[in-house]
Amino acid sequence: MLVKDMVQVYMEAFKENIQDICDMRVEFDDLSPAILSEITSAFKKAAGAGGQAMLKRFFESLDVDAPKLIKDGQEYLRKMVSSRPFLTAFGEVEVSRTLYQRRDGGQCLIPIDAKLAMTDDYATPDVRDAVLYTAVHNTPREVESILAKCALFTPGATAIVNMLNKTGRAIYERERELAENISSKRKISDSAEVVAVSLDGATVRLKGRIKDENDTHSTHYKNAMVGTISHYGAATENDKGQLERERFETTYIGRMPEEGASTLKKHLEDELERQYDQLSGNVVKMLICDGARSLWSYADGTSLFDDHVKVLDFYHASEHLHEAAEALFGKGFKAASEWYRKWYDKLLESDGGVDGVIRSIEYYLKRKKLSKKRRAIAESQRNYFLNNKIRMNYAELLRRGLPIGSGVVEAACKTIVKTRMCRCGMSWKKASGQSVMTLRCYAKSEIWDLFWETCCEMRVKEEAEFKIAA
Repeated sequence: MLVKDMVQVYMEAFKENIQDICDMRVEFDDLSPAILSEITSAFKKAAGAGGQAMLKRFFESLDVDAPKLIKDGQEYLRKMVSSRPFLTAFGEVEVSRTLYQRRDGGQCLIPIDAKLAMTDDYATPDVRDAVLYTAVHNTPREVESILAKCALFTPGATAIVNMLNKTGRAIYERERELAENISSKRKISDSAEVVAVSLDGATVRLKGRIKDENDTHSTHYKNAMVGTISHYGAATENDKGQLERERFETTYIGRMPEEGASTLKKHLEDELERQYDQLSGNVVKMLICDGARSLWSYADGTSLFDDHVKVLDFYHASEHLHEAAEALFGKGFKAASEWYRKWYDKLLESDGGVDGVIRSIEYYLKRKKLSKKRRAIAESQRNYFLNNKIRMNYAELLRRGLPIGSGVVEAACKTIVKTRMCRCGMSWKKASGQSVMTLRCYAKSEIWDLFWETCCEMRVKEEAEFKIAA
């Protein structure tokens, strides 16, 4: 009966607002983009009016009208009926709801708001979902403009910022519980044969001036961190006869600048353990990073990574090889290019290639008369390969069709951080920046719908567990 009543209310409001179109006399000769826009706008207005009337009837017909309610063992007495606007998918709707409050005062219990997971929120969950998803890809003003073009609801930029910040705070307060609830519903594909973990950083501009660790100067820029967990399938042979694997799923974790990136590391470890619990014990576990000492010190000191194949990103290794070539033979010289190409191929394709690189550098260090600066660079590069040789078994990894590059996390630094958070003139407070970064990670991990569904379920469970008193 309620649904039929809602349809009737919708049709009445729609007809009332569509009359202007019915009165229009449009001939083929009048057809133009302007006419189409006018008619479309009129239909949208009528649809919005119908939807607003329908939802108003829906909300108010399901209100709880009882002398008292019980929540968490406390009695809430019926106090009054209050009206407030809800921003719905059809536009703003003024809704009358019954308010309940304890005898000693305090926060009110409003059944409609609690059931809709929108206590103290202006927008309904479906509207917040759409706004937040758009806002992780665009600035609030851009979101405002986009929605004005294509939606029946049009929140302002300030309201959008408030939604971002409030959602970010709510996630921060219950982040671990949220992640565990999402993980319990998320099905990790059992076709994963390889899991590759990577970490990297990208600078963001913070509001105010932040002193560096040595207090020697202050700066706006600090390093945000991103972690990735990528799943690869079975190895297949490409047209060159080489084994390769398709990456079919990646989880992204991002954190605003923090000393030692301790929060990001903890979240990464927790997520890894949740995923490993769902995967076969035969899955190949890998850790692929650039040559940053802090990352490898962390990895080598964390027991979770003891059974991981540790790989230094080949692209970074090749950059150091290029620097060694220029130090030994001179920048721009043919000998430098030939030496680089020879050892690039050997490093990539030959077992023990890194040992050959080290021996060759040492050979030319003894044979060639180099300037103090070039000798220092060449020795530094030799030490780089010595320190990282255990992570440079590229030929063996390629024979197994395993990844040897950290391109996934480097791309993530751009897509998670740079693309959205480093536009011209942008600067961030840590809290607001984290809100955007966290939401963007859920979107880029392609689990946004699961994330939002879980958020709403958690809110309803917390807010709507009440009953009518006998």
